[in-house]
Amino acid sequence: MARLFTETTVKAKKVIEEREAFRMDKNEWYECESDQYIKIDDFTGQKIVMQEVCKEILITQIQFYCPLCKAHHDESDFLATAIENEKTRWLANMVTHYRHVHMNIWDEKWGAGGYGHQSSSQITYSIEKGNINNKSMQEIIKKATAFLTDHNITEYHFKTLQGSNRKTLDLASHLLNTSNEQSRKTNPQDIRKKA
Repeated sequence: MARLFTETTVKAKKVIEEREAFRMDKNEWYECESDQYIKIDDFTGQKIVMQEVCKEILITQIQFYCPLCKAHHDESDFLATAIENEKTRWLANMVTHYRHVHMNIWDEKWGAGGYGHQSSSQITYSIEKGNINNKSMQEIIKKATAFLTDHNITEYHFKTLQGSNRKTLDLASHLLNTSNEQSRKTNPQDIRKKA
């Protein structure tokens, strides 16, 4: 059975120092290399090419498992700190992933980052996002029922997500709580304990 989250260690570059490489006149043009950037001296107006001194470090990367594409994906940094419960956090990551990867409607209408809402009102964007999130949750419940029940993800975890509507909660209650009860009844270990 696949785990909800995995940790991997990857190499990354960390900037340990920034130093001035050279100065240019404000009209000069220079194409920076990958470890350089340009800043403007507030006093003289000169362009200063800054050089980043990096060192390679190891970082731990958390990824969540999607049972639909059978692959691991990077966890949201925001959700990692916003939601403590592991199952609810997995579900929130999965809803976001489903909205952007498995459901084309969202990105077509609002853009990959949801930035299409700038031409629309914030209220319209929030309502639409809530509707799409609930549609995503319902699809996840239908398409990944076995995975959800194997990991004991129930109506409770859907209820704790912001904006879950009655239709989503009813579906979760019907398919997940029923499936969990069925698996408990047919679990051989439970039968042995009773005997």
